[in-house]
Amino acid sequence: MDLKSFLVETLEKTPQMLKMTVADMTDDELRERPVEMSNPANWQIGHVISAEAHLFAACGMPRVEMPAAFDEVYG
Repeated sequence: MDLKSFLVETLEKTPQMLKMTVADMTDDELRERPVEMSNPANWQIGHVISAEAHLFAACGMPRVEMPAAFDEVYG
């Protein structure tokens, strides 16, 4: 498999993997720090979303509308 095909296949699976990971977690569990001094799962996911939106914009893609204060919380 070439690199491009590998990347496309991996990225196509990402949403399903995320859904499987958080599907059985409660809101409280998403806000819980897995270990001391770490960020909770909801912050880690929000941070990735915020960072990807900025990266896409830096590449010239249209800016994704984020909820109010999203970047301030997760950026």
